[in-house]
Amino acid sequence: MKNTVLIDYLAGKDRAEFAEAVGTTPNYISQIAGGHKSPSLDMMRRIKAATKGVVGLETWGNAS
Repeated sequence: MKNTVLIDYLAGKDRAEFAEAVGTTPNYISQIAGGHKSPSLDMMRRIKAATKGVVGLETWGNAS
């Protein structure tokens, strides 16, 4: 399932810079935003921190 909150957050932003900030690749960010891969709980937490809570754990639908 696509993470539209992450997709909206990244609109107009440099995905390479964002990916570097959370410790991954732009390709992986695209894959998890598009719903092709599921991020680990640790990655979800890093994304939440990098987005200052805009993309919270609840936006993934399967976070515990």
